[in-house]
Amino acid sequence: MSTGSSRHSVDRLIRRIILTGERPSDVEIQTMLLHITRAEFSTQLVQLDPRYVQSALHHGFHVPIQVDSLTAHVAKHIWAQEQWLVTTTAETYLEDVRNAVLAPNTRLAVYLRARRPMVTCLATTADVVPIDRTGPGTGTYLLVVYSPDNAMIVTAYMVSSVLRENIPAGAQWLT
Repeated sequence: MSTGSSRHSVDRLIRRIILTGERPSDVEIQTMLLHITRAEFSTQLVQLDPRYVQSALHHGFHVPIQVDSLTAHVAKHIWAQEQWLVTTTAETYLEDVRNAVLAPNTRLAVYLRARRPMVTCLATTADVVPIDRTGPGTGTYLLVVYSPDNAMIVTAYMVSSVLRENIPAGAQWLT
């Protein structure tokens, strides 16, 4: 497992839970969730799939081929897959993502993916995304993935069902 670059106490707690399999207290779980809601979305620059550039243009948005991760997620999940209405902004997308982390019935899982610690928050879409923002491709669940190594949200998207590609079979469910 990576040792992680984030030295924040909550990120260290998450890595320890994954490494040892220990069960966190309810207070620790709430602290983790609050910490994730304050996290920035990944700032990594990515090469945007040409299909998503075309979808953006189709909806009247011009984006370059290399963009930050948040713009790439908007292009893919809003403009191309229409999980949210195409008029949804990056700001309202992030609002929905943060709402998903703190929703009362959100499920929380921790695990390793490619030897890197990850946290997934899984909320029912109808509980966290206003109906007037849902698009024709809306999924049943809104899945948010956080990296305690980078102290950033790395992805957030809707799914119709939870598959091993989303959350590995060996994940430790905390809620």
